[in-house]
Amino acid sequence: GHALANEAYHPTAPRPDGMEAARVMQAALESAGLSPQDIDYVNLHGTGTEANDEMELKALQRVFGSESRSMPLLSSIKAQVGHTLGASGSVEVVATALALHGQFAPPGIHLEHPISPFASWPFVRGKAQPARLRAALSNSFGFSGNLASIVLLQGDSEHASDGNF
Repeated sequence: GHALANEAYHPTAPRPDGMEAARVMQAALESAGLSPQDIDYVNLHGTGTEANDEMELKALQRVFGSESRSMPLLSSIKAQVGHTLGASGSVEVVATALALHGQFAPPGIHLEHPISPFASWPFVRGKAQPARLRAALSNSFGFSGNLASIVLLQGDSEHASDGNF
């Protein structure tokens, strides 16, 4: 499943409340025929800037709820590969596909002090974590309000046979 939109909020800053990013994530889930509870891992866009990261976390909260137990595993690979600008989404979705194939959640590095009140969420820190991953969401949010989310399924998933690949 996938979805994209442009919030046209500002040339470089995201809409702070995350409402449009949440709408895109929800639309990607609907396109895949899944609910938030079906997602085991989210590859965050994770720019490393407070405004962008806080917006993405607020968007996740709108989609998955505010309780850490309702949240899938979370990480961003951007600190490991740098910001590849237009290629970011491609690199992120490949990392998500590899995570599903290898049954692990990639680590986020340099995440020492998550933004409050999100610090208790299940961030994968420092090293990869083995995990049973059936479905994952990958976000790519860019300049000028460009927002995209894609849902990937592990090949052995019960959803794999329903054409939602």
